[in-house]
Amino acid sequence: MAEKAFGVMLIAGGLMLVVSGGAATAESALAPRATASAVMRQQPITMSGLTPGFSLAGSPNQVVFREGAVTLRVRTPDRDGYSVSVRAENPAMRPVRGGNPDRIPVERLAVRKTGTETFQSLSSSSAVTVHVQTTRSAPRGDDLSTDYRVSIPFVRSDSYRVILTYTATTR
Repeated sequence: MAEKAFGVMLIAGGLMLVVSGGAATAESALAPRATASAVMRQQPITMSGLTPGFSLAGSPNQVVFREGAVTLRVRTPDRDGYSVSVRAENPAMRPVRGGNPDRIPVERLAVRKTGTETFQSLSSSSAVTVHVQTTRSAPRGDDLSTDYRVSIPFVRSDSYRVILTYTATTR
C-alpha cells in the first residue's frame, strides 16, 4: 500500500481551494513532500507525482469544478491490479482565522476519476475509490487524474482547510 496526504485549503469570499502536496498535518498543510512510501504486500506498489497544488475560485452558494485537479502515477507488477482511493482527515474544512465559527462539511467537496460522469462526496469515515484496475500497471506506471467539485455554502470569507489522503493498494 502506498499512501500520500496533502492539504486542501478553501478560501471563501472569492472562494479559492488550494491543494498542496505532501502535508501530514493541518499546521504543515502547505509544506511539500517529494516522496511517497511503499509497503510490501504480495507485490510492491508505488505512488508518485501527486499534484503539488490546485485552486478553485468562486463565491458562496456557487458550485465550482476543476477537471484534472490532481494527477498521480501508480506502478505495480501485481497481476491482480490495484485500486486508488481518497479520504478526508476531518469531517469539515476548518477556517484558518481564529474567531470564525463557520465550518464547511467535507461532503461538499466531491471527487471523480477524470473522464467519468459521477462525482462522489468525500468523507472522513470512509475512503472514496477513484480507480480500480484488474491488471498490473504499465511498466513505467499508470498516470491517473481526478476532478474536484465543491458546493460552496454561505460562509464567512476565510481560508478553510482539510487534509486528504490518497491511497494505492494492490488487489
